[in-house]
Amino acid sequence: MDQKNCAIIYFTRSSLSESRKKKWFNSYEKNLRFARTLISKTRQNLLDTGIDVLEIDESLQVGNTFGNRIANAFDFGFGRGYDSLILVGNDAVGLLPSHLIEAKNALENTSKVFGANSHGGAYLIGFQKQEFYVSQTAFVQLPWQTNELWEAIDSNFGTSGNAFLEILPDLNSKMDIIYLLGDVKQAPKLNELLASVVADENKPLVQIVSNRDSIAFHQLKPLRGPPVRFAFC
Repeated sequence: MDQKNCAIIYFTRSSLSESRKKKWFNSYEKNLRFARTLISKTRQNLLDTGIDVLEIDESLQVGNTFGNRIANAFDFGFGRGYDSLILVGNDAVGLLPSHLIEAKNALENTSKVFGANSHGGAYLIGFQKQEFYVSQTAFVQLPWQTNELWEAIDSNFGTSGNAFLEILPDLNSKMDIIYLLGDVKQAPKLNELLASVVADENKPLVQIVSNRDSIAFHQLKPLRGPPVRFAFC
């Protein structure tokens, strides 16, 4: 297979699954609409880079542990002929196309690139192909989905040959929303997401549930709206 340069792995859940795992609001409908909006907005940011996007939701993820599922996602991408891969989730509200382009450019000269989130985890992980397979065992055994992940990444992979992006907040709970609404830098992005949820309230909920969220290489229009106040109910 011909070698390609770089792709982004969008490692996400469907909106229905995400809304069941994370509780931003007390209302089921608002939670589901917010999950759909967050997933779609992140997807659009990835597509806006012009870099190939491989979207892998829970129906395509393989492995008994979270670490295995992420490692298998990398293996899938490298099996498609890419030289380097950048993996991101859907919950870094401050993630911009420029971060992804920066990561892609970094992987042309370094073997690994990481972006830490504000809770001690990681919102972005990138590897060159050879380095990934050298590091795969340690990678799978990292303390995934804990606030000790970033410390373990630093301990296992150090700083030599790596690139690091700016720290970004993640968006996993009601308290994260409240905190980010008070953040001058991130509040406009969050308000845009919340406004899109309000706009979606005129759409039947069954439409949101039935629409498939994971479609690789497709295009969506960005969701925009004015700043709003959003009730947690």
